[in-house]
Amino acid sequence: MWGLRFFDVSLRDGLQSMKRIYKFSEKKDLLHKIINKYNPESIEVGSIVSTKVLPQMHDSLKLYEYCRELQLNNCYLLTPNLKSVKKGLYHNVNNFSLITSVSDEFQKKNVNKSLDETKLELTKIYDELQKSQVDNIKLYISCVRECPISGQIDLNFIIDEIEYYFNKYEDINELCLSDTCGTLTFTDFKIIIDRLSMFYNTSMIEKLSLHLHKNKDEFHTHNIIHYAYLAGVNKFDVTCLDGGGCSVTMDSKSMNNNLHYIDYENILLNI
Repeated sequence: MWGLRFFDVSLRDGLQSMKRIYKFSEKKDLLHKIINKYNPESIEVGSIVSTKVLPQMHDSLKLYEYCRELQLNNCYLLTPNLKSVKKGLYHNVNNFSLITSVSDEFQKKNVNKSLDETKLELTKIYDELQKSQVDNIKLYISCVRECPISGQIDLNFIIDEIEYYFNKYEDINELCLSDTCGTLTFTDFKIIIDRLSMFYNTSMIEKLSLHLHKNKDEFHTHNIIHYAYLAGVNKFDVTCLDGGGCSVTMDSKSMNNNLHYIDYENILLNI
């Protein structure tokens, strides 16, 4: 589809917003649907988190092991802290999704750590993953451009934070800019991309991907994707479900769904 590379988050971000706990057999069926119908480049199949916080993710390691049985080498697990990373390494996970944000308040509510504390832990995590020579590392940078708790974040601060992670962790394969609230405007996104392109050329842009939530004004989503692609960003998170959103920091009424495969088809058809 127009040369885009899709990272499917249905089994993680899509399901974590659902109140009903899916059976393992249902997750396997959903996995096969994703593979057979959409065939994305990569699939995030769950997260290693406390089952008290996210009971939906209780069998994520089991699902990852099932992917291994199917000889799927493109499956990821999200690991929000050092403890979960070590657990993933113990179970021979090869592809890791890590998380941070550009909001101190979001970090405290989401992972019980400040931004500074998160950076210290990420350094320890990065060292562990380097020693273990894992295949792929993806880092979500959430709250671009708004935090669900504290509101809009200064654009210069956002750009500085993206630059920090790019320069600090050179072996991270992907820096995923996450529009957590679904309110990122095209104008603000253009400023971010233009500034990063100016100072880093293709070296930065090739590492960027986008995790977008549905914006009430489709103009912004349409133009963000179009401009990102023209700038050289070709990796996008996607779902096959009507769901998505950070249920730890947001209530169900304020969460906006992840972009669906159909959304990308409709956007690209109109370009």
